[in-house]
Amino acid sequence: MPSLLLPSPPLSNVAGRQGLSLDGQWVFVPDPESVLAISDLNNGTFDSSNKFSVPGDWNYQRPEWFHYEGPAWFSKVFSYDPVVGRRVFAYLAGADKSVEFWCNGHGPIGYVNGPGALWVEITDALSEGLNRIVIRGDNKQTSVRSSPGGLYRSVSIVDVAQTFIRDSWVQLEPNGCELVGELVVDGPEAANRTVTVRIPELGVGSRLITDSYGQAAVRIDGWPDVWSPEDPRLYRVEWELAGELLVDDVGFRVLSIVDGQILLNGELIKLKGVAIEDCAPKSSGRASGSADSASIVNWVRELGCNFIDLLAGQPDEALIRACDRGGVLVSCENDLGRKFDASDGWSYSDTVERLEELVVRDRSRASIISWNIARTPLSDDGDDVWMPGLLDTVRHLDPHRLLSANVSSATDELIPMLDFCRSVITTDTTTFPRLFVFEGTPALLGSRGAETILGTEESQTALLRSFLELESEFQSSVGVTIGILKDLASKRHLRPGLEDGYDRRGLLSEDGVPKDSYRWLSSYNDRH
Repeated sequence: MPSLLLPSPPLSNVAGRQGLSLDGQWVFVPDPESVLAISDLNNGTFDSSNKFSVPGDWNYQRPEWFHYEGPAWFSKVFSYDPVVGRRVFAYLAGADKSVEFWCNGHGPIGYVNGPGALWVEITDALSEGLNRIVIRGDNKQTSVRSSPGGLYRSVSIVDVAQTFIRDSWVQLEPNGCELVGELVVDGPEAANRTVTVRIPELGVGSRLITDSYGQAAVRIDGWPDVWSPEDPRLYRVEWELAGELLVDDVGFRVLSIVDGQILLNGELIKLKGVAIEDCAPKSSGRASGSADSASIVNWVRELGCNFIDLLAGQPDEALIRACDRGGVLVSCENDLGRKFDASDGWSYSDTVERLEELVVRDRSRASIISWNIARTPLSDDGDDVWMPGLLDTVRHLDPHRLLSANVSSATDELIPMLDFCRSVITTDTTTFPRLFVFEGTPALLGSRGAETILGTEESQTALLRSFLELESEFQSSVGVTIGILKDLASKRHLRPGLEDGYDRRGLLSEDGVPKDSYRWLSSYNDRH
């Protein structure tokens, strides 16, 4: 059967679009021997099988699934009545390391080397009434890093016009009185279309005409109140095409590096940060949704921090929007800056695609102040020669934010391409604390949780104190990022009485209970 599915570039501002949530109970079928086929799921054979909650990670939904790594199938039947003249997209906001997607037997469309998001146009595959989506995921690991399996972000159906606004963004220029951005219209009549952008609270707007590619630049005179941690001001921004309205809440602020320090809206700001792995506040598995996001932001504020260092891949969009509302600065790490593994199907284009997904989705979010490209140490075989290309890609997509990466020496060729460098402590407790800092280079100093190496709350607090005392001596420091916020469930941290299935670097226990280090850091930040 010829496929009626089409791979799709991302649609920005999903929260502002018309859609149907497919969250809830899905059929779940592990397939450790890879013996099942799409027909086995599509004919309903397993509809009375295990039920799996989406969004979620299978490893934490039942004890017997905790250690499972490998392929698994998900199936969901839903009712939908397509409207003639409308286009329909399926959106997987976050899923396994590799994913294949079918709708009513058509497919597959997918990706490898996630985790990541997936957009698929399903317009021609839908039927009136009952429809079935089947997804095959695989979280089999090729590194020491453990990744839970599942559909760990929301799954939804997004409905748009035949010709629609695919992407739109707007930001404040450094002069503080000009708003610039871009929009992309998609569809058979994308060229020479009139799109209106308005910011009602400022009383400004513009009438735009798309070019032959469906694109138009935005340039509007306006003097918005700037967004800051003390006053996280958001404005309603309206984009209108042929009577269809797309609305977003956007904050406007200006970032710069002057004399080795970060300026926010022209004022010096010191980053007081905490690192966050993708972990739910009150349970194991990944965080997802507004409630989890609100809990995380509240903890960060309670710690007296103004900055979140998001580690290891695409964060939940709900968390970024919660930071916008709560006045918390964010650095998003893309952990793709590592040596490619050809045996794993990895390619440079995969890296760029994942990078573009993240930047395009979040470049209207005021809270994000930097993109961080994670990186393996330099080696003789030049395994990160592609890093300059990744940095150029991000700078082209979003020139209004800062760029960072970890560097290995004062002569590292990447330093001129960065706004600030990353410096981390050694995990060897015989030499702790020792920081790699290079004279004259702005640096964000991070402990990344190594202070827990001795395994007790007392040692964690003592070494945290030593780290912060040492940081204060460096004039080139733009701030710090501490530990990780919460202990993480881990199949690779099993030392009895010390780890018991958890990575214990957190300032909070696996149940969200503050440790001594959490209380000490909160008090320290109050005094500084």
